[in-house]
Amino acid sequence: GGVKNMFAAIGSVLTPMRLLIGGVVSAMGALAFAAYKGRDEFDKFNDTLALTGNYAGISAHKFIQMSTDLAKATNMTVGSARDALSAVVGSGKFAENSLGSVTQAVLQYAQIAGVDAATAADKLMSGLDGSASGAKSLNQQMNFLTLAQYKQIEALEKAGKQQEAAKIAADALNTQLARQRRELGTLEKAWQSIKNTVSDFWDLLKSI
Repeated sequence: GGVKNMFAAIGSVLTPMRLLIGGVVSAMGALAFAAYKGRDEFDKFNDTLALTGNYAGISAHKFIQMSTDLAKATNMTVGSARDALSAVVGSGKFAENSLGSVTQAVLQYAQIAGVDAATAADKLMSGLDGSASGAKSLNQQMNFLTLAQYKQIEALEKAGKQQEAAKIAADALNTQLARQRRELGTLEKAWQSIKNTVSDFWDLLKSI
């Protein structure tokens, strides 16, 4: 009857070959969009480097590698690591020798506080810029420095070694945050792993 004919018509349209072609077209569309997004992010990062005179001293390819390494070290997504690193680089305050430590602190804080990377960067960067006054102000809120560490930061700043001072402050904060990080439960770990896998796959597509 009519119903039988309707299903027959649908079957003739949705042949395996047509479904396969549709899937290939959809996949190619996703790849094209991912490539466009990757190119767009690459261009934006190069603009950030130009605006800061590449004070950070890293290339776009180094930026991608650092983002991947930081994501693994903090159990965060590559996208979050990239956002955090971009914010730190964009501040024009940090060079390569302090960049990784500062960004790791930003990512750890973001996970503990439940905020995004950009918000965490805004919260921490002024306190990790290698100045004794910034370290003192942030320490009053987070209590992560010993007196000896503060004196070392102060001495390095006076000696014009602000990047070394920034790394000491960031390393000290990372140690404190590592102790404070909440242990994720089994379900939360599984969910975080799924989110990271999806995000990292998307980032892989964008890098093609």
